[in-house]
Amino acid sequence: MVEYVTDPGTQSDVARFGTLAFEDALKFAMPATAPTPRTEYEARATAYVAERGCELPAVIVPLARLDAVQSALTPVVGDPRNPALVTSSSFRPLILTDPESEALSFGCLARKRFLDHGSLPGSVQELMKSHLRADSQRGHKESGAVWEFVRRNYGLAGLREWEEKLQAQAGSIVFVAPTPIVRASRASVKQAFEIGWNLVDTVEDPIFRARGIHLLVHSELFREASQAAEARVEFMDSLRRMYTTPSPRVAPFVSMKIYDGSHYLTKGIGAKVVRQILREFLLDSQDHIRAAQGFSIVQDFGTWALGPLDCGVDVVGFRCDGEKFYIDPIWGEQTQEIRLRYRRMRKAPVKAVLQPFDPEELCDGRIQDYKAAWKKSESFRSADGIPPSPWWSWQLRRQREYRASQIIASLLGLGKEFRKAGHDSVPLSESVRGRVARMKEQDAMLDLCPSL
Repeated sequence: MVEYVTDPGTQSDVARFGTLAFEDALKFAMPATAPTPRTEYEARATAYVAERGCELPAVIVPLARLDAVQSALTPVVGDPRNPALVTSSSFRPLILTDPESEALSFGCLARKRFLDHGSLPGSVQELMKSHLRADSQRGHKESGAVWEFVRRNYGLAGLREWEEKLQAQAGSIVFVAPTPIVRASRASVKQAFEIGWNLVDTVEDPIFRARGIHLLVHSELFREASQAAEARVEFMDSLRRMYTTPSPRVAPFVSMKIYDGSHYLTKGIGAKVVRQILREFLLDSQDHIRAAQGFSIVQDFGTWALGPLDCGVDVVGFRCDGEKFYIDPIWGEQTQEIRLRYRRMRKAPVKAVLQPFDPEELCDGRIQDYKAAWKKSESFRSADGIPPSPWWSWQLRRQREYRASQIIASLLGLGKEFRKAGHDSVPLSESVRGRVARMKEQDAMLDLCPSL
């Protein structure tokens, strides 16, 4: 049994503020931002931030990176099924998973990691041969067609058992089923929901006290084209069926991750319109999820996290790479410009210095400013709980962890600030406006935040 207990006296009809409560007294403050560590040093930075006293309501564990992050996270997050395993803190965050279902729809790093692990079920191996687009000359088969082939010829039991094993190993008590990528077509939407709920309805492991689906959504769904609009209508209809069917879903979790490989949300003259459609999509989806007494998660929103929080999403995930010169607002392939910057950095001497992360503007800062402030007073603007330090004099490994800890603490602080604003006497819209005024990504926030 899981339920959402709304805090009395909160002021928004869009965003909601309260506690996610499980039957065995596990309670988590909502809404929340959640780090998604993908390397061992990012996991160590997450543990460090928690040990420094930062509120950590939730953590998202990527399944393809499970072996890399689990040991570093265990001392702090422990295992929700065994509180005695928590050694470094008195709290346990909600552990969620990123199934990294992109590996089952197109070639990516997650697919390579899964394949490197070996011992995959035959159905999973077949799914990992799929691509975004069919190409007969290369022998590439389109993702949706491969999923249908697997469903007919292999069934979904092998995939479900594999997912159950990985998600249980991650320590999660919430099972989220992977699905085919959702494109700008009604057929892809129907396929994703049908397969997702089929997997959910056959879960056997009693460890999972809540269940739901994980939807990988291509950003083309948010374009103005009529086909995309029809697909969005089908998406909302599929959510509505969670609570209008003869056997409604009980407290379903709906996890979404946006793939923006074409950069519809971030580049070009039409990006503003696409972001506004995304805002309306998030608002509408929250209405249906709440009507089903459900809970929502969106992943990898990075420094755009305030947008989905203001739209009413319960948990907003973010990546926390301590080496990058930027944070992906929406997950997607790297642009040519970013790839060139990476290349230059990897050729840099061992004494390379990473950029600082500004906790107020939520972007890279100017290292000259930080050095000058340190020289003057041995201090500079830093995220709550993270002491200012002259990281530029350290080895690159320590720099990565320090920068990652600044990113994590800053975005956890954003979630905490938003929760506080929901209980404050100041109108929530004014609180959001004030926070956005201190951020660099103001244009995107104006498009994504309904309070503005």
